[in-house]
Amino acid sequence: MKSITQSHILIVLLFLGAALLSSCDNSTQTQKLTRENQEKQEKIDEQTKEINRLEERLSKIENQQNSEPSYNGKEEGNNSNYGSQYYFVVLEVIEKHYPNNEQFYYTTQVNQISNYNDNIKYRLLDEVVTKYKNSPSGMAFNGNVRKRDIYLFNSYEEASKAREKYIMN
Repeated sequence: MKSITQSHILIVLLFLGAALLSSCDNSTQTQKLTRENQEKQEKIDEQTKEINRLEERLSKIENQQNSEPSYNGKEEGNNSNYGSQYYFVVLEVIEKHYPNNEQFYYTTQVNQISNYNDNIKYRLLDEVVTKYKNSPSGMAFNGNVRKRDIYLFNSYEEASKAREKYIMN
């Protein structure tokens, strides 16, 4: 009977040892999963912050593009693609005034823009042409746009001085 008791004790000890090892494995695995979850949550948080920053940039760009330029009469500026810049658009226009045609420059105000690129350039040019053609003068005198240009500058002062050449003639 003594040998049965020792064998029972041995079985119980082996069972407890296996349970303890299993418990340790579960604890280690739980810690590993917790660590992985924390890392993934940190990545999600970083990506959420980046999305928010990009949405803010997009919103600023859309707000700048939606501000409407007003118009009036050309010069070259700096075509840098970085940071905030100042621009104006010039259209070379011919209108049919009786008895002669009149040629002049139709010029926007100086506006500020960030993140300038070719897509924005052509969208701005198209918007100015459309506004001119729909203006009372453009419609009444069958205005024809012969040329369109956009000029970029690093400062408002530079842009204003360049624009002056078109509106003072």
